[in-house]
Amino acid sequence: MSFSMTSLLGCRGEIKGMGQQGEALWERAEKVLAGGPATLSKHPSRFPQGIAPVFLERGEGAYCWDVDGRRYIDTIAALGPILLGHAHPGVTEAVQRQSAQLTSASLPTRLEVEVAERLAAIIPGAEQVRFASNGKDVTEAAVKVARYVTGKQHVIYVGYHGGFGDYLATTDKDGGLLSSLKTYNTQIRWGDTHALDSAVVRTDHAQPFDNLAAIIVEVPPEPRDTPCETTALMIHQYSNAAKQYGALFILDEVVTGFRYGLGGAQALYGVQADLACFSKGMANGYKLAAITGPRHVMQAFDGGRVFLSTTFGGEATALAACKATLDVLQQTPALSQLHWYGSGVGNNLAGLLAKYAIPARLRGNYARMVLDWQAVPGIATADELRTLWLQELLRQGVLASVPIFPMCCYTADIVQELCLAFEAACSVLAQVIHEQRPIGDVLECPVITDVFQQRYAPQEHAQ
Repeated sequence: MSFSMTSLLGCRGEIKGMGQQGEALWERAEKVLAGGPATLSKHPSRFPQGIAPVFLERGEGAYCWDVDGRRYIDTIAALGPILLGHAHPGVTEAVQRQSAQLTSASLPTRLEVEVAERLAAIIPGAEQVRFASNGKDVTEAAVKVARYVTGKQHVIYVGYHGGFGDYLATTDKDGGLLSSLKTYNTQIRWGDTHALDSAVVRTDHAQPFDNLAAIIVEVPPEPRDTPCETTALMIHQYSNAAKQYGALFILDEVVTGFRYGLGGAQALYGVQADLACFSKGMANGYKLAAITGPRHVMQAFDGGRVFLSTTFGGEATALAACKATLDVLQQTPALSQLHWYGSGVGNNLAGLLAKYAIPARLRGNYARMVLDWQAVPGIATADELRTLWLQELLRQGVLASVPIFPMCCYTADIVQELCLAFEAACSVLAQVIHEQRPIGDVLECPVITDVFQQRYAPQEHAQ
């Protein structure tokens, strides 16, 4: 770890450090885990180093425990996959029952057909389904399908779409990729209609553009004062642009799928994509992903013409977890609870930000929220304020990151506990901002910066 643990000895208050077992485990991890944890967003540098736990041991409902036995409210939800709550009894029982029979199989299982039928009945426009393991598997496959079906090459990306080469070529995480990928892949900001117009009418060589294969869109957390209809209009604009240029419209529902309701963002915003991609919310933490669409588009997978074949794509325990998750979502008021208590979290947090005049804007809905921080000149940068926020939530026993993902298992008590933690953190930030207390007096860890220092390609490639 680049940050010395010993410098945190004697920290003020009740702030929680890594713990002896966590520290010892990290020393072992540094020797054998290349680049740290397998998921970059779970690296210690993404959290207040020396203060946040690094390794978790178990979870139950909305709570998780680190290897030193300390409990936290988990607002990260494993970056979104934990929808029902950790170790949900129905999902756990289904997985245990299936694992006693068969896990990875030498041939397809009945579950692959049954779960595909369930998804096709729920997801708008889903006549056929193909399974994989990760969100990036299916977003990459969707791009390949679009190129195959249209015979065109260029793809426009709106939002984050996972760690495959074509998308990463539009970011600063392009190590090891062929530079030629930048010619055929462009990322633009959500809602930037000028960038959209520029991208669909120009190539790298400023020639008339007729080479658009797809526009793939991830719907971001919308501003709280933005009507749902405004977001819907923007999605339809991307869809219409794709149709105008003979391209496919792909909706990346890896995050929004099932969190935004059984029909996902498509149903919520009244749009139907040519292809839709799912993963995080569909199996309550088990590794499963799916791409869905109409038969005439999905037939691109027939005979392996577009190749999407993963060893664990039809893994039986993940499919059992998905089936059990769908049972809970369809047969219980779980999604209503998510809406009610998630809204309570968001409303209370927005009120506290206003009460303490904290320079942060809350975006998102009951299922997913993000805080956008603003710098206070002469006082603190946006990154410093965000880092202090995460630090102070840890002091209150809340594990947090950039997104907040409420779970269906929330109760009034959990919402109250979260809101008390939010208020305590706001109080500390208010001292720094309004009383001009030096942030160095309260910030006890390195400043956390964005994983992607550059989310968009240099201007010469952003056509």
